[in-house]
Amino acid sequence: MADDLSQLKTQDFVARLSEALGPKVVSTDPAEIAPHVQDWRGRWNGSTPVLVKPGTTAEAATAMGLCAEFGMAVTPQGGNSGLVNGGVPYGEVLISLKRMNKVREVDVLNDAMTLEAGVILTRAQESGLNRLQLTRANAGILAAANHAWADADWIPPLD
Repeated sequence: MADDLSQLKTQDFVARLSEALGPKVVSTDPAEIAPHVQDWRGRWNGSTPVLVKPGTTAEAATAMGLCAEFGMAVTPQGGNSGLVNGGVPYGEVLISLKRMNKVREVDVLNDAMTLEAGVILTRAQESGLNRLQLTRANAGILAAANHAWADADWIPPLD
């Protein structure tokens, strides 16, 4: 009986979510969901009743509001490139932030960037490193965050 109620609640939730955000943002298609419920190394496999793909803060807020209203747990997912299994859902609503991938601002004066939640590291690098002064501190952060940059000998000395 409890499983039936849970399933009805999930169906009602998905219907409300789909009505509010539309098919571009909400998917229950197993083929579309499949790459999002496995980590990039193939070590962990999860599940979700629905994939939410907001493209704006307003869409993300609407989805989160409905999750709260229905008492649905959420797993947010950025690039799904983590090493600790934090972005793989295990029955929760999956909110993929990949569509929120704009670089909003590169502030050369303050060595800062304003990024949307789904911007992956390589996109940030392409957008910002050419315009920001590369210091040992921010280069070190980038090197630590990107395993492809394992050899950090190129980091310039501080003046």
